[in-house]
Amino acid sequence: MLFSGISLSLSLLLSAALIWACRSRATLLQQLRSEKEQLALAHRELATFGQQVEGFKAKYVHDLRSPLQAVMGYADLLLAETAGSLNPKQRKFLDNLRLATTKILDIIDQG
Repeated sequence: MLFSGISLSLSLLLSAALIWACRSRATLLQQLRSEKEQLALAHRELATFGQQVEGFKAKYVHDLRSPLQAVMGYADLLLAETAGSLNPKQRKFLDNLRLATTKILDIIDQG
């Protein structure tokens, strides 16, 4: 009888351990599902943010490029002396304006 009592106690102990392991596994699976859902949500939010950044970038590139191209065009017209002769100082100012405008447009193109 002693062995049957020990056998029964071991059986109950093993059953309890098995139940605990199953519950632990279920808890871990639930945590994994929850974290997977959070990761999927973060991925969707990141994709949305990426689209917003691209839209903003396209807008600011257009908003900066258009007036800079106009400035460069007027500088080119003046440098071509379509409005009259330029003295060396005026030509230097326009060359500097054109160089600065070109640098800014290059920065915009790299962005």
